Amino acid sequence: MSLSDEVLMARALRLAEACRQQCVMAPRTAVLVVRDGEVESEHLGVPNPEQAWANALAGGVEGATLVSPVAPPLGVQDQLMASAPARLVLGQGWRGVGRLELATEVLQQSCARLNPAAGLGRPLVRMKLAMSVDGRTALANGISKWITGEAARADVQNWRARSAALVTGVGTVLADDPRLTVRTGSAEVDGVRRQRIVLDSGFRTPATATLLQDAQGTVEIWGLESPPAGRPECRAVSPDADGRVSLAAVVSDLGDRGCQEILFECGAELAGAVLKSGLLDELVVYIAPKFLGHRGRALVILPDYAEVASEPEMVLADSRKVGEDIRLIFRSRDTTYG
Repeated sequence: MSLSDEVLMARALRLAEACRQQCVMAPRTAVLVVRDGEVESEHLGVPNPEQAWANALAGGVEGATLVSPVAPPLGVQDQLMASAPARLVLGQGWRGVGRLELATEVLQQSCARLNPAAGLGRPLVRMKLAMSVDGRTALANGISKWITGEAARADVQNWRARSAALVTGVGTVLADDPRLTVRTGSAEVDGVRRQRIVLDSGFRTPATATLLQDAQGTVEIWGLESPPAGRPECRAVSPDADGRVSLAAVVSDLGDRGCQEILFECGAELAGAVLKSGLLDELVVYIAPKFLGHRGRALVILPDYAEVASEPEMVLADSRKVGEDIRLIFRSRDTTYG
């Protein structure tokens, strides 16, 4: 019995998911070559969709069905027509070329989640936070290593790996001196160049900061004053209405570069600003089975709201145990993928 379009697309999606951490800028995809109802070959879109389609077509596809979450890129469409497949099954809409038989928008929502920037019109914005049971991120003296366990910290690396840009604030740089790198243990994943952005209105990030000392991706420091001499990583940008680096400008700029997903890992002040911005699509919170005391550092800094209904509200999408910690994933009610 031949496989249905939905079953084939689900298989293509699982294959494409395997390159999520390697294709952080280009759209993620895979191509299946199906003949006589059976999958003949599978092709992964690394480093880009063109590669998956080119590899599929190189094997000969005359009379076959091609299945992919993403429409064929313009650069391979002439080769596609010359190869004479019988049918295309796609996860998104496409006008098509020539007289190819088409089935489009198959498992459309799942395909849209694979490449969220296309549906959102900007990168997906995610933020990761970690806290104790009593909602603290550090002791009163600022010590925070380590709140969560090893399994949770390893899980964070997977969120970093799927992100094209990692964003933090100067407060975190000064307090923790993070590397802000990806350390999954896979050379193919860890070696992908990602953007690392520090939001630092007054350019207080020292030139000796650890994240400036390695070559794993570019580092930019966004501020509001004239950049210090001899610091090419510093970039002056326009302020928002509150006189701070504009988060909307950050997201827009990174979207123009082709970023699919952005991850904020930051302290309480910037975390509060992200929550208030209306840009946050997904919030990942790790809760450790520890108590740090009422004088410990807060998770986020938000205004004093007069009504509960005024506060930022999200929907719990997932809850699971990661090692000894709990991981909660919240999603914005307003996020749609097209």
